[in-house]
Amino acid sequence: MSLQKNPRDVVIVEGVRTPFAKAGTKLKSIHPAELGKLALKELIAKSNLDVNSVDEVIIGNTGNPVDAVNIARVVALGAGVPQKVSAYTVHRNCASAMESLSNGFEKIKSGTMDVVLAGGTENMSQMPTLLPSRIQALFDKLFLAKGPKQALPLLWQLFKADMKQIRALLQGNFRDEYFPVISVMQGLTDPFVGINMGQTAEILAKEWGLSRQTQDEFALRSHKLASAAKDKLKEEMTSIYLSPDYKEVISEDIGPRDTQTMEALAKLKPFFDKQTGTITAGNSCPITDGAAMMLLMSREKAE
Repeated sequence: MSLQKNPRDVVIVEGVRTPFAKAGTKLKSIHPAELGKLALKELIAKSNLDVNSVDEVIIGNTGNPVDAVNIARVVALGAGVPQKVSAYTVHRNCASAMESLSNGFEKIKSGTMDVVLAGGTENMSQMPTLLPSRIQALFDKLFLAKGPKQALPLLWQLFKADMKQIRALLQGNFRDEYFPVISVMQGLTDPFVGINMGQTAEILAKEWGLSRQTQDEFALRSHKLASAAKDKLKEEMTSIYLSPDYKEVISEDIGPRDTQTMEALAKLKPFFDKQTGTITAGNSCPITDGAAMMLLMSREKAE
C-alpha cells in the first residue's frame, strides 16, 4: 500500500463539539440549530477559516425540526457562512453525522470541492409528543367548521377524547388509541419488525452470550475512561452559556460518572425485557443532546 501523499487527499483540519448532555437535562431547551451554530461558529474561529472559501456545508440530523427542515442551511447562515454557499442536511439515523463526513470526503476526493464543513446536531429532548390520530381528526374537522353550530359539537367530542387520553395516561396504557405518540420512541423503533434499539440489543446480547455482568463491566469501564479523559476532552469543546441570564456555563459532558460502581449498576432493573433482559439504563447509551462539526479540506488547499 502506497503512503505517498496526494494533492486530493482529504484531511481533517479541525473539529469542535458542544458538550454532550443526557436528554432532558441542561441542553433540553436549546434548539438543535442553535447547538449546531455554536459548534460551527467556534470551529470557524478556532481554525481561522475564511468563510468565503467554503464550498459547502453538510450536516446530519435525525429529528428534523419543523421550523428548520433543512437545518444545515439554518446552522450555516447562523454561523456566518455566506448565503452563496450551499448547505444540505443528510439523514442516516445514528450515523447521520458520519454520512455528512462521507459526503464531504467524496466531494473533495473527486476534485469538485476543496473546503467542506460537515458534522451533526441533535436535540433529542425536543422530539415532539404527537396527538393520536383520533384527536388529530377532530382538530382537522374543527379547523374546517363554519360557525359555532358546527364547532360546538366537535369541541364536546374533543373534550371527551381528552378525558380518554387522560385515562390512558393514568393507566400507562401505551396501546390505547388515545395515548399520545412519543415520537422519540417511535423514531427508535424499526417500522418493519416493530422493535426498538434496546430490544434489538437484547436479541444480540442473547445471540452472543453477553451476560449482564459483562455489559455492566463494559459500561463501568466507559464511565471511568470518559471521566479520566475529562480535561483532554475539554480541548475539543466549546462552552455553552445557558439562557436567560447566561450565568450558568456547561463546559463538560453530562452523563459520564466518575463515581459509578458495579454495585450501583447491578441494582438497576432491565428496561426493555422486564423478565429475562440484561439491558438497563446503566449499561446502555443515553439519549443525548449536542452537536459536533469538522473542517475538511483537500491536502493542497490545507497546505
